[in-house]
Amino acid sequence: MILHACRAMFRRMEKGQTNSEYCRTMVRDDDIERYYSTLFAPSERQADLWAIYAFNQEVAKTRESVSEPMIGEIRLQWWREALEGITAGTPREHPVVQALAAVPNFTQISFHLQQVIEGRAQDLYGEGDVSFKALKSYSEQTGGTLSKAAGLALAPDASPNTLDGLNASGCAWAMLGIIRALPFQLTDNKEFSVFGELGQSLSGLKKGDIAIRLQPMLDEMTAYVSDQLRLSEKASTEKAARPVMALNSLSRKHLKALKRAGGSPFDMHVHEIGNVRRLLTLFSYHLLRIH
Repeated sequence: MILHACRAMFRRMEKGQTNSEYCRTMVRDDDIERYYSTLFAPSERQADLWAIYAFNQEVAKTRESVSEPMIGEIRLQWWREALEGITAGTPREHPVVQALAAVPNFTQISFHLQQVIEGRAQDLYGEGDVSFKALKSYSEQTGGTLSKAAGLALAPDASPNTLDGLNASGCAWAMLGIIRALPFQLTDNKEFSVFGELGQSLSGLKKGDIAIRLQPMLDEMTAYVSDQLRLSEKASTEKAARPVMALNSLSRKHLKALKRAGGSPFDMHVHEIGNVRRLLTLFSYHLLRIH
């Protein structure tokens, strides 16, 4: 992990990037929809969101970047200690860590970032029978807590109602992410690790057969996304937190794409909108909530 940190720092130095620019580039390249949502935040707060979302990318890619779970555990432990170091006033020499240390109310959001790490630790093991309850818990840890951290960076005095809305928004986005990632896992011949033993049983099947086997679970997941979006949109949210909540508008678009694909994530790409329409969707969200 020390080597990983050094490589990241050298890449930044080679490009002459600041910590903030490093994070912005990472989020823009790896998480384009969240990146677009940050463009509607006040300019002085955008760097805070880039730092939080870049951190998320760092821990989210753990499973695909290690050869065995133990190495992944070491990587995640490095990030746990990095967050603790920021709180202690001794941030590590890593561009994302340094950017997080510059977030004014980092101490307030650090607990939520630690929860994101705990959620991502589940990615390392594809064993056991994964229940729908487990998927909901995973979505809350990897999505709900992340949205709360981002929302608090914009609105440190956010009300409990706003935090509930942010949590529901993030849960919906994370669950959608699991659904949308299935074709990628199939193309890369990856096991469907998030589904545990059920996912392992899908290895070698054609996508049509996989969709049929997963349909009962997918129906539950889709209904959950819709329910969480309703909860999020019912919440009375502070204006400052809206750039994070704006992901709801994109979640709605993805749900429509899934519906047009007959509920199959393997065909929904045909109905997905492009980047220009994503930006217009976010713009419309903010335009309708200008007051």
